[in-house]
Amino acid sequence: MKNSNSLRLIELLLVIAVAFGSKIFDSVCIELTQYQIIQPDATYAIIRFGSKIISDLAAIFLLVYILFRQGRNLSEIGFSFVWKDLISSILLAITAFIAYSLCWVVTYYAYYFATQNTLHATSKNIEILKTGITFLSVAAMLVNPFYEELIVRAYTISEVKYLTNDTNLAIFLS
Repeated sequence: MKNSNSLRLIELLLVIAVAFGSKIFDSVCIELTQYQIIQPDATYAIIRFGSKIISDLAAIFLLVYILFRQGRNLSEIGFSFVWKDLISSILLAITAFIAYSLCWVVTYYAYYFATQNTLHATSKNIEILKTGITFLSVAAMLVNPFYEELIVRAYTISEVKYLTNDTNLAIFLS
């Protein structure tokens, strides 16, 4: 039963529950209650960033444990470092910024021509950024990419592909 499909499905659901359960709950509660943070402060930032770091690290450690229990390691789900990936990442970031800028310009002018009003960016849903850069905010930014790539992409894709033998479904679900 070490690597049975049902056990791997349970482990996948466990990782997803730990990784996303509280975030899904928060999102649903905020949407249902229309809760808004009026004035975030340093205490709010400590709580939010601290919670994010703990949650992300717990999910990563759970993933590492499950892979260990299965006799696998992070490299088997695609986690490795190659110097040329750094160059690709920089080029991807530049391309993404250019694409974002083009989309913004197209959206701005399309909105203007349709309504004769200008489109203004708002800070809705990014209140946490008003609290400034702190040790915890930087730590959260360093932990989050590993969390996203390991759990959201690599593990979810590899497990769904293993369980369903369908690469397209795995990519879609991740």
